[in-house]
Amino acid sequence: IRDLLGTIAINEATLGIFITLNQPTKDMIKTAKEAGIYQSKFMSNPVDKISIITVKDIIEEQKRLEIRLVLEVLKSAEKQQEIKSNQIPLF
Repeated sequence: IRDLLGTIAINEATLGIFITLNQPTKDMIKTAKEAGIYQSKFMSNPVDKISIITVKDIIEEQKRLEIRLVLEVLKSAEKQQEIKSNQIPLF
């Protein structure tokens, strides 16, 4: 989890997801919780900055992260809009 926190900081990421084969230890959960929560204006509920999920949860319980990915779509749309506004008209 500490390595993931470092990677998040270096890449200036907002959230991190840690997928593990084993159940997370108390220290892993504590470190993830200490990272804080993230609240976006595009999300109705805040989420942990570090989410821990096990492979068993994904496969057997079909657990999904409750993170709306609308923000990434909006970022992509903003970038495309910026590119279009900087283009020179052909006609």
